[in-house]
Amino acid sequence: IEKYAGKGKEIGVTGKLKSRSYEDNEGVKRYVTEVEANEILLLGTNNGNNSAD
Repeated sequence: IEKYAGKGKEIGVTGKLKSRSYEDNEGVKRYVTEVEANEILLLGTNNGNNSAD
């Protein structure tokens, strides 16, 4: 997505959150929540200009 929408650009995402856990190399249990996107919408203007002229 970073090819199409730069930092600070608005996007819409539909999908679901997935949570999982794992143990790292030191044996510490870590928790991760990931977004599994089904659809991504690019919002805003096409020219990259956010000002309202």
